[in-house]
Amino acid sequence: MRTQHDVVIAGAGPAGLSAALVLGRARLRTVVVDGGPARNASAPATHGWLGHDGASPDELRRRGRADLAKYEHVELVDGRVASLARETNGVRVELASGDVLRARRVILATGIVDVLPKIAGLRDVWGRDAFSCAHCHGFEHADATWAVLAVERGVARTVLPLRAWARELVLLLNGRTDVPESELAPLRAAGVRVEPRAVARVVAEDGALRGVELEGGEHVACGALFLHPAARSADVVLYAGLALDERGLVRSDAVGETSMARVHVVGDAAGRRASALTAATDGAQVAMSLVELLTAERFGAP
Repeated sequence: MRTQHDVVIAGAGPAGLSAALVLGRARLRTVVVDGGPARNASAPATHGWLGHDGASPDELRRRGRADLAKYEHVELVDGRVASLARETNGVRVELASGDVLRARRVILATGIVDVLPKIAGLRDVWGRDAFSCAHCHGFEHADATWAVLAVERGVARTVLPLRAWARELVLLLNGRTDVPESELAPLRAAGVRVEPRAVARVVAEDGALRGVELEGGEHVACGALFLHPAARSADVVLYAGLALDERGLVRSDAVGETSMARVHVVGDAAGRRASALTAATDGAQVAMSLVELLTAERFGAP
């Protein structure tokens, strides 16, 4: 494996692989460090991506890696980026194995980690019958009763659009008392059941969601559970000491450059609207910008 590169990419999900494809086609020396399972690893399929609708996350990764194999300027290595440090003309990248790479630019495509509420049984159905993107999973749960777990602020505004798929909607406040009645009244008027009690556990049978059990023992039947969990940046971001925004995600500019010069962020880690398709698009767009920047540097353009 070479140690000097134009770009090192941390992460081999849709964002990282798409960035590598653009860079490889521009003949920039690129290495992709594949750190393993992606955020959507628990999902059975990826939807809404023309030409890839229904492909599993593993299949998308396999296709992406196969595409990159055609480009001699791109290397893929299994491992994890452990730390980043700025140097005079680039970035020093240390892997967990102890190997050190140097690059003119770095792209972080490490994604984010969902931090699920501590509700028994939720993780068992997460990514299948419990999810955060209706555009990704809604069609497969059409005409079912959907429960919406109130996790984030302003959750009431996200409920009614789910009627595009749901037969009935139940808003689970989960014991919260800070959602104003002015937000709840229009939901009740539209036929949404508002349930104030805390959720004790998620009920599943043979891996399929059957409903939720409320504090006190009442069962609420549902075929889908929708929520926007909190998220945190991947470990490499913490090692690098990058500036984060109010959501705890990496702060970046229009070309994805972070608070560490020459280190860029793409996809979910950049805090943009999350889906495999939008992550791939973001990775490609930032890579196009880097082609221009690195070529200008190489040939001395002002």
